Amino acid sequence: MNLKEILINFQINFAAFDLDGTLLNENGEVFDNIMKGLTLLKNQNIEMFIVTGRTVSSLIDSNIPKEFLELFNENIICNDGIILYNNKTKLIKTYSSIQSTIITKLIEYIGNKNDYALEIDGKIFSPNKRSALKYSMVYKINRGSIIISDPKSSLQEENITKFVIFPKQDEIKKILGFLKKNECNVKKIKFLDALEVTPKETCKATGLLNYLRENRKMRNLNKVISFGDGTNDCTLLKKCIFGISVIGSHPDAVKNSDMHLTQSLGEYLVQSLH
Repeated sequence: MNLKEILINFQINFAAFDLDGTLLNENGEVFDNIMKGLTLLKNQNIEMFIVTGRTVSSLIDSNIPKEFLELFNENIICNDGIILYNNKTKLIKTYSSIQSTIITKLIEYIGNKNDYALEIDGKIFSPNKRSALKYSMVYKINRGSIIISDPKSSLQEENITKFVIFPKQDEIKKILGFLKKNECNVKKIKFLDALEVTPKETCKATGLLNYLRENRKMRNLNKVISFGDGTNDCTLLKKCIFGISVIGSHPDAVKNSDMHLTQSLGEYLVQSLH
């Protein structure tokens, strides 16, 4: 279906884009024709948002072109909907957090056998350099941006948004068993067998709706078209009025979208809107 027809038929005012795999390649470079296509879309009076799984630190450490970011709303939905980051003011707003009591119990439970790091208000804390190195490798951020200190001293803060464990092989099942008993999301990361703990019932769709509800008085995503490629894009693709999975998407993303592209996103945008 032609994008212009979709915009008109569904009376769309907003567009939400996943970042990695949708707009950027594996090297963090903008795909061909994306800049031209996004410019054409913006000229249709569509307000565009980046809705990403990246942390704030990962965004700050990236080499994403300034002219690319300026095409979008300055507020970026990060951490799969958990954090709102303003790219101009550098202010951070937390939409959801993990109870500090859960994290305190978790740190006590995993003891000194397992490495870990946690995110509080967009800042990364790690108890040692080894844990910091592992975190920087998993999330591709500068190790120097990770604060080496005893995280326990920061647990009085309310905005704990992510806890990442690098468990020893014989500890994984035990830790997963503990996490199932607590109110949080748990995601397995293949690299280093890491376990990512985040606030329960959070997703990209919820994060975007939180912003639109507060700033555009919207009650749902029925004026939003979304673009994505991964499993963490599924709810966004499904809950927006129209969801488009890009070429090379995960099967779950394709299943939850209204349309799957067989050409590059840049080509689709340019051909539909030129």
